[in-house]
Amino acid sequence: MSTHGLNTFLADPSGTAVGPEWCDLITSLGITQVRCTIDADANNQLNLPVYAQSADVYRAHGIEVLAVLTMGTDMPWKSTNIDRHFYPNEDLGYQGNPRANRYIRDFGLRAQGIAHALVPHGITRFALYNESNEYGLLKPGQNVPPTGQKPASLAPEVWASLCYECAGYLRAGGATDIQAGSLSWVGNGVTGTDAHNPYGAGYIFAGLSYLRGTGVASLPWSHLAVNAELTWTTPETQARRAASDAAVKAAGYQPLPFTIGEWGSTNAVLEPAKAPITAAALAAVGDVLYFEQAPLQGTPTGYGLHGWSVAANTFVPTATRTAWWPVYQTILKGATV
Repeated sequence: MSTHGLNTFLADPSGTAVGPEWCDLITSLGITQVRCTIDADANNQLNLPVYAQSADVYRAHGIEVLAVLTMGTDMPWKSTNIDRHFYPNEDLGYQGNPRANRYIRDFGLRAQGIAHALVPHGITRFALYNESNEYGLLKPGQNVPPTGQKPASLAPEVWASLCYECAGYLRAGGATDIQAGSLSWVGNGVTGTDAHNPYGAGYIFAGLSYLRGTGVASLPWSHLAVNAELTWTTPETQARRAASDAAVKAAGYQPLPFTIGEWGSTNAVLEPAKAPITAAALAAVGDVLYFEQAPLQGTPTGYGLHGWSVAANTFVPTATRTAWWPVYQTILKGATV
């Protein structure tokens, strides 16, 4: 049995904490798990007091938060201090550690600080990074500074190293559950089932094999997270899961349970008849499915799951203002699949 969750927010674009009305809407669906990114502002500063306030509101409503740390969590190159311009995919080997570069060290320290600030407010579960595989088998040192349409892309060795090293930082901050990922199942027109697929199993194998080569005996994560927007059938998801599990085994580790970090996107509105089929297909391979309704061209009446009203400059938690609400009611009601 899999559980439904939602991708949502810890603070709205104006910097305001989540309110109880929003939580009431979420729990009215029977949903008690949400996935939220921790984002820095344009100056690479974090509004941790607001995040903590939101965490308290979620906790008061019985909603568990999975906090996601991405490239947007730490962007030191935005600092005016050029000596702090560290980039995610820099070469490994910083200070003699084969699993570190300057960015991983900086990201890890920030992750530890975030955990230290939010664990007392009930956020103990964290996921590391997001869609690092969309440029395939990059080499460490490529795409530095990060550019292009997928600037968060990492070499598989850097992805695995960041997720491994930063799990230690998070635990030092009090975190109790840490997931690695989220790797994308979409993009580049590939099926994802080939053991050598540079965006799928091949990426996982390259990253975890590197960890094994540095002496890592076991993986410190509870789950491997994947993002699976668009539509799916059960044979497709099972084939991708099998390929991923085989890659983990080939690298010398035991396969991990799956979390579906993002699913749905615009297809859930544009093709609502396919959404229940996709939900069932993902439930066949994932423990928790976090639904994401992406913005529909930034329409003024609502920003997908966020319910953001441009006219009011605030979140509007009403069914009439958001295109996704009927989809939620149809697909997610009951919170299990």
